Amino acid sequence: MDFNSFFQTHGKLEQFEANHPILRPPEVCRKVYLIKSGSVRGFYYDNKGNDISTWFSFENDMITLMQSFMKQTPSHYGLETMEPVVSLSISREQAFNFFYQDIETAKAFHAFTFDIMSQIIERLSDMQMLTAKERYEKLIASQPKIFAKASLGDIASYLGVTQQSLSRIRSQKH
Repeated sequence: MDFNSFFQTHGKLEQFEANHPILRPPEVCRKVYLIKSGSVRGFYYDNKGNDISTWFSFENDMITLMQSFMKQTPSHYGLETMEPVVSLSISREQAFNFFYQDIETAKAFHAFTFDIMSQIIERLSDMQMLTAKERYEKLIASQPKIFAKASLGDIASYLGVTQQSLSRIRSQKH
């Protein structure tokens, strides 16, 4: 049984309204979610209290706050819906029971965690090595639907720029 099938069989249906916090900092993340419809953003609050978007997830994405989920420690991050969301959730215990039931699912779990690590490393590299315009262009190419689902403020904070800077970048000819 693959992870999607496991979610379909064992997942708990959870529905959230738009702009609903699924998890707030410093809560402990105890679930993995499979988004059936809608979109979710990850975020944190900087030292000035500004809400900074860190990632966006859409239909058929699995989401969790990995460090908090794995270690059962308070998270510095939160999850919030950007539109109404229908999801399936499984508990940490269910996830671990599934992942370690045999060698094949353990391999799938490790592939899942390595994929998350790779995404984090790529994001960090992009923030350090690409210009704001390059980050914007990469976002358009990789996640075009984000502009229909996320606010410009959320997109700007994700790109590490002000909303005014994002407006200037968007107005430039490509």
